[in-house]
Amino acid sequence: MRKPREDFERCHRILRWHGQLHLRWVIALVVFAGTYVGLALGRLPVFRVDRTGVAIIGGTIVVVSDVVSWDRAVASVDAHTLVLLFGMMIVAAYLRLSGFFRLVTYAAVRRAHTRSACSSACRRHRI
Repeated sequence: MRKPREDFERCHRILRWHGQLHLRWVIALVVFAGTYVGLALGRLPVFRVDRTGVAIIGGTIVVVSDVVSWDRAVASVDAHTLVLLFGMMIVAAYLRLSGFFRLVTYAAVRRAHTRSACSSACRRHRI
């Protein structure tokens, strides 16, 4: 038969673990909601942070608060996806610098004489 002191310590450990688990869920939910709002807005003007910064801050808070362990966070990063995104960013940057997007916008506006015709032309030709 166990002593009352052992039962008390066991219950205390379980409640402390449950409290930490609950706190992790709350932190994860708050960080997810804040990051989602920041990504939806595009930037947080008060902090002068854009979408990339919002994502980095959200990920950092999740790892620092031990909601996700460092090893699990590193294991969840896919190098192939990062290389693909980095390559697409380079191509998009060069297209912007060369004036490609302005040229396409000018061609779409020149073809359509009204605002609704311009938006439907862009949808129809997937510009």
